[in-house]
Amino acid sequence: MRVLAKEITCTKTLALIRSLISRGVIEDGKLTRRKVGIPQGRTLSPLLCNIFLHRLDVHMEEFCKLNTMGGKRPENPTYRRLMRNADNDFKKGRLERALSRRKEAQKMWSGDIISSLVNKVFYVRYADDILIGLIGPIRLAKKALEALKSHLEKLGLSTKDSKTRIVHRSKGVIFLGAKVSRFIRTSKKFVLKKNKAKTTTLKARVAPELGLGISLLYLLKKLEAKKVVKFNHKYGCYNATALRGLINKDHEEIIRHFNRLYAGIYNYYCFACNLSVLHKVAFLLRDSCALTLALKYKLGRKAPIYKKFHMDLATKVLKNGV
Repeated sequence: MRVLAKEITCTKTLALIRSLISRGVIEDGKLTRRKVGIPQGRTLSPLLCNIFLHRLDVHMEEFCKLNTMGGKRPENPTYRRLMRNADNDFKKGRLERALSRRKEAQKMWSGDIISSLVNKVFYVRYADDILIGLIGPIRLAKKALEALKSHLEKLGLSTKDSKTRIVHRSKGVIFLGAKVSRFIRTSKKFVLKKNKAKTTTLKARVAPELGLGISLLYLLKKLEAKKVVKFNHKYGCYNATALRGLINKDHEEIIRHFNRLYAGIYNYYCFACNLSVLHKVAFLLRDSCALTLALKYKLGRKAPIYKKFHMDLATKVLKNGV
């Protein structure tokens, strides 16, 4: 309220906001009042969060500017020398030597990754979720984490120890349901020399890039919370389960429910660079729909459902394209 009072001079507006955040929330038929924080789910909650954490944004943006230095990383001299010698050998007809040198060069980085001349810091916040991306040594990551915690303490806030940590990009981190990690594209082949006698090819090294993807484990845990799948401890995998709450609904309504569920997941993750992961989710949702229909028609298993309604589980089966 003191932060709001710096920008808002109307006493009636301040009194209305105070009454809204102090009324409490009804959960499971019980009224809960909290002396700290704002009840989640209210329209005012994200707005007040952004107003209160604006000071943190300004502080972290200044930290990013002060600790960002350099531009493009310098080239690795060993890599550059091997590639130049390989090109010279190829021009002179020494194909095997060019091939061996190029393979040796592909085992190392093209840029100088240990260079202390390049440091980059990025800061992103969405509501109360914060992600700091760094290119630099580990001491810079620790410095950024300490700066974040110290400024949050000034605001009377603290971080969750279970979610606040330093993670390498190869392991990845979940941010707003998406996995920010290093992804490797499918390697391609290029031809060094092609003639009637012999064709020499070599796989082109594709450097891993930082991207946004899907964490299948994270997504399956979300579906487990909705009771669509369950973890099989015997085989160490997730299996589809039936939604008993849909048994009394019509056949078409059950199918529409699972279609809406998959459409929501696909629309949210349509930006992902590993979108093919959703094939596994689609199969589990289809099996869950089949198991739900099996309970509705009292057939026990999903196999008779697939036999009766085919793989699309439709009530009307098309015959002869009609």
